[in-house]
Amino acid sequence: MDKKGAIEFSMTTIMVIIIGVAVLALSLTWIRGTFSNVNTLTEEALAGAETIVSELGATGKIGVPASLILEPGQVKKFQVTVRNERGEDISFELGTPAIIGQAQTCLNVQPISTSALTIPSGESEKFIIAVDATGIGCTDGLSRVIKVPVIYGSGNTLYGEEAVTVTINR
Repeated sequence: MDKKGAIEFSMTTIMVIIIGVAVLALSLTWIRGTFSNVNTLTEEALAGAETIVSELGATGKIGVPASLILEPGQVKKFQVTVRNERGEDISFELGTPAIIGQAQTCLNVQPISTSALTIPSGESEKFIIAVDATGIGCTDGLSRVIKVPVIYGSGNTLYGEEAVTVTINR
């Protein structure tokens, strides 16, 4: 048996194994980085789709997203679309949103768009509301409902109201 050939075969095998392990480690690192980026992109795309779907569904007087899902400590904004079906140009504004359900201190609802908007007949405009889930008790996984009223005219007459379900993930 030729010892020189056996040693050369062993060295070649060891080198192939070392190169294979190095390539495997690099490819696993690349795949892990790619999938973490895919997760972030997916969450952003779903949030954008939720906004678009809520805008498409706004065929009535007031359109809001049906539900919001927040993590404890997260702040999310949503749009309230108001369509003027009164037949004349009228000034609209948001009323005070009310939280219905247990642990009302958990959520803080703050209208971002607070000024009145004059909306021509048949047209629509958007108000923005922020929901802050940083309060006490925002880790229980329960759902709350936010009633969003819209008022119009100088007499502050209720135009309509819609509800948004807010779920806090554990």
